[in-house]
Amino acid sequence: MKFYACAVTVALVAVAAALLSTHMSCAAKQDEDRTELKDKLRKLSDTEDAFAAVAQLGRDFVVSLTVKEDTPRNFFDLFFESPEKVKGGSGIVVHEEGWVLTNRHVVEGADKIMVKFADGRTVQATEVLGGRKTDLAFVKIPSGGLKAAMLGDSDKIRVGDWAIAIGSPFGFDQTVTVGIISAKGRQLREGMRGTYETFIQTDSAINSGNSGGPLLNLRGEVVGVNTAIYSHTNSYLGIGFAIPINRAKELLAELLAKKGKPEELGAPEDDSGYVGVNLAEMDPAIKAQLGVESGVIVEGIVQDGPAHKAGLQRYDIITSVAGIVVDSIMTFAEAVQSRKPGTEIEIGFIRGNRRFKAPVVVGKKP
Repeated sequence: MKFYACAVTVALVAVAAALLSTHMSCAAKQDEDRTELKDKLRKLSDTEDAFAAVAQLGRDFVVSLTVKEDTPRNFFDLFFESPEKVKGGSGIVVHEEGWVLTNRHVVEGADKIMVKFADGRTVQATEVLGGRKTDLAFVKIPSGGLKAAMLGDSDKIRVGDWAIAIGSPFGFDQTVTVGIISAKGRQLREGMRGTYETFIQTDSAINSGNSGGPLLNLRGEVVGVNTAIYSHTNSYLGIGFAIPINRAKELLAELLAKKGKPEELGAPEDDSGYVGVNLAEMDPAIKAQLGVESGVIVEGIVQDGPAHKAGLQRYDIITSVAGIVVDSIMTFAEAVQSRKPGTEIEIGFIRGNRRFKAPVVVGKKP
């Protein structure tokens, strides 16, 4: 009996020890899970702090623009419109000498531009200069006490990176929205001048009034200039576009280097290259049928235009321009428009089953 009681006691102790061990293991696992969860929350908190830091940093260099057109533009403006038209936009202080970057469409046609800072200071712009082939412009304001934005490298952004937009949508100054880089290299037609522009796509909320404001990374560097949205209602639908900041950096360097001749940067006329063709994309089925890997079809050709004079015809398939493989209309347009009128370029094309190359003298758009 004593032996049996001892055996039972030993068994109960063993069970208790096992239960205690199991409990301790579960507790240890819960502590481990809790620690992992705390680490994740800490990382999220760090990201949250980064958003707040970028928003605070932006108050130094993000401005709102009020653009006034005092002069009637035509007969109907004189009799049927208000004598003063007012529109708004955003801008970025990019140099301590007083240069503010914005979109050309924000300030084009302005008679008076007022620039407002986050602290309420308001100054009047003294000069406006616009890029010839892009929807970018620089507004000059009095220097003194200005803090310029850090300009990043838009070539290094990645799809999926955080993207922070700051601006004045519908007049609400210093509005901050957060999203990601949705795509790079979106090529769209810029309607006013008929030129093509390469954009960053983002889902950060951009609305009317955001134009000219910055798209920033999580380090507070400007990587793009918010410019346009895709929308049927003129309001945010999740697809916005920004001009890569590297394009603006090129123009800013040119502006500062001219020192006394900035008007050359701001010439409003379009001197983009032009060859006089209307093109159509080819879907994979057509490419397979024609036995080509890339190219665009000449759908129409301007009589006596540069391409017509060089011998190109309707239904030719353009495969290269200036040594660049043409895989889309955008590729062709960028290659041509970046050439100055008078420059000779070589266009490769297919007619029938034969390949040709023709020298084409780039013209100026009529």
